[in-house]
Amino acid sequence: LRPWIVFSPHLARRLDERQVEAALEHERAHARHRDPLRMWLAQLAADLQWPWPQARERLRRWLLALELARDEEARAAGVEGSDLADALLASARFGQQPNLSLQVALAGEPTALKERIGRLLEPLPADGESRPAIARGVLSAVVPILSISLVVGVIFAE
Repeated sequence: LRPWIVFSPHLARRLDERQVEAALEHERAHARHRDPLRMWLAQLAADLQWPWPQARERLRRWLLALELARDEEARAAGVEGSDLADALLASARFGQQPNLSLQVALAGEPTALKERIGRLLEPLPADGESRPAIARGVLSAVVPILSISLVVGVIFAE
């Protein structure tokens, strides 16, 4: 319920100060949103749907989207994308060492890692560019709810 960040001192020695700060800001974003709890609950929900492979795929895509969102949140807080990309690559290399009990949880597939690195190296979108996407997201959630409410109101109204 109160997430905390564990950062390997062995990994920290491989990174410079900016890269450590970038990785910590990314992890702070996870903690602010209580992502460890959300990830655990999502994993539980996917495990309860074990006969259906679509649940595992949805979980994988959601985890990638979550990582991308936290990357962008760290960048919006002032972290350089290249520093976060370097920290991410160093974490991936660090996680390949044998006999590590705790490894950095990266987004699994090499294509996901490439996508994250590519997005981190792109310039941040201007404020005006992100608003239409947010508006579309809110609109896509509100319109179905209002439509259902209207239908239920027409059917059950006196």
